[in-house]
Amino acid sequence: MKEILKVESILKQVKLIIEKNSKIEKETGGLFNIFSILNMERLEVKTHSALLYELLNPDGSHSQGSTYLKIFVNNVLSIENFDLNNVKVDRERNINSLGRVDLAIENQEHLIIIEIKIDAGDQKNQLKRYNEYGLRSGKDYDIYYLTLYGYEASNYSTGNTDINYKCISFETDILNWINKCIGAEKTPVLPAVRETLAQYLKLIEKITNQLDGGLKMEIKNLLLKDNNLEIAQQISKVIPYCRAELEYKFWTKLHHRYNEQIERLGLKYFDDVFFKDEKSDIENIVKQRKKKNGDIHFEYEVGDYNNKKIYLLIGCDGDHERIYVSFTIATEDKFFPFEENDKEMVNLIEKLGFVNSLGYGYNYVTYDLNFHTDSLLKLQNENTFNKAVKSIGDELLDIIKKVTCNKELNDIII
Repeated sequence: MKEILKVESILKQVKLIIEKNSKIEKETGGLFNIFSILNMERLEVKTHSALLYELLNPDGSHSQGSTYLKIFVNNVLSIENFDLNNVKVDRERNINSLGRVDLAIENQEHLIIIEIKIDAGDQKNQLKRYNEYGLRSGKDYDIYYLTLYGYEASNYSTGNTDINYKCISFETDILNWINKCIGAEKTPVLPAVRETLAQYLKLIEKITNQLDGGLKMEIKNLLLKDNNLEIAQQISKVIPYCRAELEYKFWTKLHHRYNEQIERLGLKYFDDVFFKDEKSDIENIVKQRKKKNGDIHFEYEVGDYNNKKIYLLIGCDGDHERIYVSFTIATEDKFFPFEENDKEMVNLIEKLGFVNSLGYGYNYVTYDLNFHTDSLLKLQNENTFNKAVKSIGDELLDIIKKVTCNKELNDIII
């Protein structure tokens, strides 16, 4: 009982700190963020690639020459003696049959290739193709794989080959770089540049689930008092189960509310282990969410095709971090990648609005709910929870109707 009271006391103190900081943020305009207002928080190309390119480009509109590029090369890439004279920075560089490179930094002796991933999945042989491009350049080259948390690329991207690349993250590497850029040379007296960098810094903290620096310091100081840290560690062990229970309740409500409507469209629910036992389902969600590509989904059978079965999977995995419908072709013991299907089926899958990601066809809902970020926490509010179920369920129905009403598909399935 004494420990429970101590836990309640710590939580109340943390809540007061958060409320105080939220009030300060509101009063000082700290909640105003142009990237959030324009709904551009997670756009790889239009937000992150574009801004990183502009900052790294010595001819960028910041008019600071190679100042930010120098910090980036030295502190993020850790490349020594990189010649900043006659350097060329490109965004979406066309490398012909090998594809396009998100960011390329090149001088006479050295080529730097950077692939940026926020939500998009890996493309087939992507890093393998970039490695080939590096080899063909005849220069020293380095490949960097930039993700939110410094994840490794999939075998789908490397082509199951031993590609020499380095992982960097928005969470630490880009965050620290932007911090250094804010304090670099003339930046403090350049309001437009300084404030843009400050807002981008806030955006990175948000999409990587980090606390504001001041808030982090206050909570840290509280936890270092008395025996608070040990208690906080015990609390932290329960958090994954709280998140998993919220997620489980969402999937259960979604399934119960829409399963009958989906089956009326001609699909058959594939009755596997999910929705059988709440305790084991929650344990499974906790286990899956610890993995980079952990996947939670349930399945519907569409029909038979060429001695295989077509399924629609509804779920959310770590590779995409968004709720999806996946068009999948399988036998009892094997899923068939996109490229292993015949051309007619590949074209049909694309016509139905599914994109090839990690070798399979995916379509995504637009509602802002991500089980890998703190957006999950809004499900604690009953009204928001019900709105999320309805909005996502209705959108899933629209995607499924497009599949089940497609004449081309109905003509080839049994």
